[in-house]
Amino acid sequence: MVERVGGFFDAECMQVRERLCSPPDAPAGQVAPARWSLHTIQQTFPFLARLKHLPSIWKRLRRYGIRLRRGRPQYYSPDPQYRAKETHLLGVLHVVATSKGRAIAVFVDEMG
Repeated sequence: MVERVGGFFDAECMQVRERLCSPPDAPAGQVAPARWSLHTIQQTFPFLARLKHLPSIWKRLRRYGIRLRRGRPQYYSPDPQYRAKETHLLGVLHVVATSKGRAIAVFVDEMG
């Protein structure tokens, strides 16, 4: 994290952190990036455009405290009936597991 307070460096840092960490939104007529690349970051922030080499941008982002991270798995479902479906599925799997081979469960993927 940046320790110096009140300088242009802090203002740049906060601007970059807020934009990269907030949900993507784009000005009218532009598409918001779903994934950031060094090139799109350079194009998004005018003060980074003067840096000619991508490694320079990467070093600046590191000084801002921004690191490369993998996407996080989604552990929830937007389906409001998810819990009921999960409970039903676990019940069916329990019946299959205790049936000593008399019952089977078949999983089919939806196709559209």
